[in-house]
Amino acid sequence: MDSALYTKKYTISDNGVIELPPAVTWKVLPRYTKFIGQVVHLEDRIMVALLDEANKFYPAVVRMTTEEAEQFAATLLQVIAEKKRADDKAE
Repeated sequence: MDSALYTKKYTISDNGVIELPPAVTWKVLPRYTKFIGQVVHLEDRIMVALLDEANKFYPAVVRMTTEEAEQFAATLLQVIAEKKRADDKAE
């Protein structure tokens, strides 16, 4: 798995904080596509990215293998189930 944060479109505060627009959304894509000049490069890894639609920009990108994505999904589902149990007990 590899990941990157891209900050070119944003202003960094004096203490290193970048405030993203409130309308950013998560996108999950079956492969990573990047353009180098006029050439399209396809990478057959799953891409999870934070999309800033207003700026047509991905400030955060994670690329992972199918196995890494399956582990991430399993962990996420486990945390969701634990949170729901805790919320039910709090009611």
